[in-house]
Amino acid sequence: MNSGRVNNDLTVDMMQFFRTNLSPFSDQEILDELILAPILAITAELKKGPGNGPDLIDFSGSPNIFELIQFKSPLKEIIILTANDASVMNMQRSVNNNNDAFDLSHVLKLIPELEDSGRSSEKAKDGPVIQNLKCDFNRDNPTNPVVLKKSDYLLCFFTLNFICPDLDSYRMCLKKMHDMLKEGGSLILIGLLDAEFYTVGKKKIPLLSFNESFLKQAMTDAHFAIEYFNKIPSKVPHDVASYGHVCWVRGVSTKK
Repeated sequence: MNSGRVNNDLTVDMMQFFRTNLSPFSDQEILDELILAPILAITAELKKGPGNGPDLIDFSGSPNIFELIQFKSPLKEIIILTANDASVMNMQRSVNNNNDAFDLSHVLKLIPELEDSGRSSEKAKDGPVIQNLKCDFNRDNPTNPVVLKKSDYLLCFFTLNFICPDLDSYRMCLKKMHDMLKEGGSLILIGLLDAEFYTVGKKKIPLLSFNESFLKQAMTDAHFAIEYFNKIPSKVPHDVASYGHVCWVRGVSTKK
């Protein structure tokens, strides 16, 4: 693959990794690290935002993250970006509350702050409007032919570690995410530091590796002012995945 291009096909393995490791039968340490701590960080950041019905673009590696945040945030609209047809189908099942969709309802029981925000037709009436779009960050306009209005928030939940084969493609994605946000809008980025690989079945699949210094510099170069940064050391078993830390960062879009 050419330098500076993302590999959208890797989202299939990425989705399978999260289906396996975010199930009700997963070890508590894995759930804490890969879903519980990041979700609490995301909802805390969303509560700091504008109260007049902000909107959010969700480009997330983990299936159906929007289900965990949509009723505990002031969001008016969520636009879900998915990178291939299989991901589009899964997200559409979730939007339609289809039984075949990957279900994260067990996670709600582990987070008291979100416990009352499970699936229900009554709550869905009060929740944000949800759209599902296919995207390709190799294009000048990732959602071509649709031109998105600029958003208040963009959430990226692990995806770039999985689909970016090199640092150039990572930088490219950050710059295009900047262009999707209003000036003063926020990128909420969940990622892995010093990553090596993850496993799906017997396959060991490489992850893009970078350190904290690279991430902060890449965000600065993409015209984000870093407002918040945190990280936790990995306790995930080495046969599941290998990386140093999970990190979450909020970068505010500044003028180019």
